[in-house]
Amino acid sequence: RALNQAAAEGTGSYLLALDPNDRLSPGALHWLATATPADLIYSDEDRLDDEGHRVAPIFKPDWSPDLLLSCMYIGQAMAVSRNVWEKAGRFQCEQGGAHDYDLVLRITDQPVTVRHVPRVLYHRRKSVMDSHLDTAGRRALEDALHRRGARASIESGPRPSTYQVRWKPHGTPVASLIICSRSPRLLAKCLKAVAERTSYPNREVIVVQHLGNEDAALEAVIKRYAARSLTYSGPFHFSRMNNMAGQIATGEVLVFINDDIEPLESSWLERLLGQVERPDVGIVGARLVYPSGVAQHSGVAIGISDGCGHIGRGVTAAPSWPWLALTRDVAAVTGACLAIRAALFRDLGGFADEFPVNYNDTDLCLRIRAAGYRVVYEAGALLRHYECQTRRGVVSFEERERWYNRWHEVIDAGDPFYSPHLTHDREDLALEFMSNTRDLTVSQGSLLKGSSDWPRPDDRS
Repeated sequence: RALNQAAAEGTGSYLLALDPNDRLSPGALHWLATATPADLIYSDEDRLDDEGHRVAPIFKPDWSPDLLLSCMYIGQAMAVSRNVWEKAGRFQCEQGGAHDYDLVLRITDQPVTVRHVPRVLYHRRKSVMDSHLDTAGRRALEDALHRRGARASIESGPRPSTYQVRWKPHGTPVASLIICSRSPRLLAKCLKAVAERTSYPNREVIVVQHLGNEDAALEAVIKRYAARSLTYSGPFHFSRMNNMAGQIATGEVLVFINDDIEPLESSWLERLLGQVERPDVGIVGARLVYPSGVAQHSGVAIGISDGCGHIGRGVTAAPSWPWLALTRDVAAVTGACLAIRAALFRDLGGFADEFPVNYNDTDLCLRIRAAGYRVVYEAGALLRHYECQTRRGVVSFEERERWYNRWHEVIDAGDPFYSPHLTHDREDLALEFMSNTRDLTVSQGSLLKGSSDWPRPDDRS
């Protein structure tokens, strides 16, 4: 009530609420104003420790509808259009500590303009997350899903006040699992894991048999697991082999998986299907981990590493980018486990033949986004990936050149779902100014304590 009363007495076109003892950066209002006109504007933020020093920066992606369903990632640093605030019904008193989360969810029930200012404009006092806020946030999210008529349930996320929305398929569409393989050992291990740890029943498996030295053994594995198959001879060609299988698949959804993949939980396929059936979603990727448990795939960023790279590969957590284990929008996902509606895949011509080994998955994702669809990383679908067990992970000069020639404008524009303040040389989510200091042994938090010099948007053009 107090927030609504204070806002009603104001005359400004935008509302920005600050918690007690929090601070705005000196240029905060200017930078927020540069993002207008918009319905909702938010920025990056950091924390103030007990001595008032700035620590623990948190960098955010641009507008991500699915990340908002995973947590209130917008944070406190948000400016809301007064008109939109009024139309959304103002702050709802019954939502308690989640009134801001509830407001953003209600604002985004309808198509709105949301802009992100990639600058650290808000400095918060450290707060302790409690069960009250977690419960209030869940209630706000439940209300939002109900208003939107979503076929989904809510599960607890990896941290307090984070959530995993589990989308449910309409009926039981057939899923065609497509696997290219020349290794009887890997294929047998993969198909055994799929059979034992896949609860969704309505599926077919199509194996593209890459002819080589173990054809009879490979055929025996295919027969043992009652899979359909077709053969391919010649050098490995990811695009061509998967496109062949895509043409004969009978499923409404195609799920491309590598033969060195193993599901770790039985609902993985149902989660992918529930996501990819959403009309605005074109492609869905899974969360993949190495045998050690560290991240192998948590989404692909454009413009990092060798033109594109796996966000957070090889790490377990990244304090400045705490979104790794949360479902969210991404620019692309890996073809090691990728789901797409069959009709959409065929309409787009499948994987591009120009990319036989690398960039084929990312190229498809960028074409999907150019067609107006979203690409989503589904963190609830968890699988293990051994990676490059059947071939070397080498990027050819020719493929790299084709990739840059086709997508150089997208690369130059920067990935909207990655931060300019994180390294573009590697995939480990180090801060940009630290990305070339490999020998540092102090933690980011210790190094940054009391400093005003980490890459913050106040200082960048």
